[in-house]
Amino acid sequence: MRDSNSAFDDQPGKPHDSQLYHIDYYSLPNVYVLVLLEDTTPEHGPWTFLPRSLSQTVKDKLGYWKQGRGYRVSDDEVYSIADPKEVIEFCGPRGTVLFIESSGCIHFGSRNSIKPRFQLMLGYTGACRTDFSETFMQPKVYPIRASDSRLRKMVLQKNLLEF
Repeated sequence: MRDSNSAFDDQPGKPHDSQLYHIDYYSLPNVYVLVLLEDTTPEHGPWTFLPRSLSQTVKDKLGYWKQGRGYRVSDDEVYSIADPKEVIEFCGPRGTVLFIESSGCIHFGSRNSIKPRFQLMLGYTGACRTDFSETFMQPKVYPIRASDSRLRKMVLQKNLLEF
């Protein structure tokens, strides 16, 4: 996953990874409970999705999850089938809650947020996973700058906390 705040993104303005439309496949069903911890507006890069019925139409027409089809889908591909006006951005006041089946709705995470987004994500994933990508994919290494907050440095420099 990439840092999606535009101040830390090495390619702002270019959606990538979880910022592109996709449907979670590593567990069926995969359900999230998202809780906004602070007021969230479009400037915060909200969780963005299409309703389940429309997501299924897009999935079927694009041949999503079929052999040879990529996992990430461009906006152009999605909007060739779905009206962009159908997109739902999870914005609202602190404490707003969303229950979503991410294995049934095409969605993307924060894109180029100008302001940090603070949300709690609680996930249900079954005991049997279908994704083993973490065994062969290289993890993203985030740059650490002298101007970064102490918290960011602690998160990114795991050996900083070793005794």
